Amino acid sequence: CELISEHDALGLRVLSEQESNKELLSTKIFEEEVFQRQGDTIVTWTNPETREDVALSFQEAAGAQEVWEIICQVQGRSPLDEGGEDAAGGGGNVSDGAGSDLKLPLPDMENLQHLQDIVSNATSATRDRIVDGVMADGYLATLLSIFRDCEDLEMTNSLHTLFRIFKGLIMLNEPSLIEACLSDSFFLDTMGILEYDPDYAKHEMKHREYLQSPGLFKQAVPITHQPTLAKIHLNFRLTYLKDVVMARYIDDISFSTMRELIQLNNVEIIAHIQADTPFLNKLFQVCGEGSSTSNGIVPKPKTAGAAALAGDKKQPTPKTPAPKDKDTSTPKEKESAAHTKRINGFLFLRELFEMAKGLQMAHQMSFFRALSTVGLFAILEEAIKSHDARIVSAS
Repeated sequence: CELISEHDALGLRVLSEQESNKELLSTKIFEEEVFQRQGDTIVTWTNPETREDVALSFQEAAGAQEVWEIICQVQGRSPLDEGGEDAAGGGGNVSDGAGSDLKLPLPDMENLQHLQDIVSNATSATRDRIVDGVMADGYLATLLSIFRDCEDLEMTNSLHTLFRIFKGLIMLNEPSLIEACLSDSFFLDTMGILEYDPDYAKHEMKHREYLQSPGLFKQAVPITHQPTLAKIHLNFRLTYLKDVVMARYIDDISFSTMRELIQLNNVEIIAHIQADTPFLNKLFQVCGEGSSTSNGIVPKPKTAGAAALAGDKKQPTPKTPAPKDKDTSTPKEKESAAHTKRINGFLFLRELFEMAKGLQMAHQMSFFRALSTVGLFAILEEAIKSHDARIVSAS
């Protein structure tokens, strides 16, 4: 990330680490106070000219701090100003004596109320100390273990206290903490805690049951790249947390933090998929099955007669295959399964396009070009002729 002078104004340019000449982002530093800090490693802003939301994520907090100081220097304001955020919603590093002396109680049953009081009364001075304490080795895992014990023993008051603690932790708006709570290891227990909302004590929430539904996650084509698959799962959990679980409590800052996390993940998901040509070929083959395009037709093996017509002089005697479990599916069932897979392929393709809408124009064009080179338009042309309204709608 470097400072540049462009269009009679100072700006920022982000270059790829792998290809030093490849520009990932270029923006001028606007006079308006549109730049904000989100946690230690993210700088966000809304372009006042295009109304486009942009987020810069850094691997190290030092990099984010350096860029933030440059922005503030150009705008003539103090780097301690995090963009107008205050209280628990603030995303910065401001601290005073009280904040630096704060120490979280040990994570055990007796200290839950004390921990709730600290989290519920978090300020910009204590926020970072709370986040550091919860992210320390074993602290979060121990809290979740306490939850399981409380649930087994039906300790309703403690479960309500845990709900308030985790609601407060999420409202601190620290991306790394939210991601930790929604990680593969912790997300079910986190959602379990958030089922015990004291305001809805008479209503049974079933977040875990829904998130473990067998048909919830469908893959039109298996995604073998685990980091990409993990980000897809994380985005679904973030969306569910934002739109369902925390819908009653979430404020504008928390909403923005989760939306930007989703957007950053989308950038990486799209970047991987558009570079994975074998995956795109398989996806378009699934989308083309049953259509009249050659993209979806899998060649049938040649028969002896066909081989002779093709000029083969001699056919080898086929060997008797090893006995296998007999496929009892009827042709109609196989056709139905293939059609269902085709529908899922188009639905996934539509989701990719929805993700791409949040990218900058240059990245959108790169994504569309990658898809067009493997037959996007031929697939869409056939899709709009389909008798299935779901395929037509998705295309």
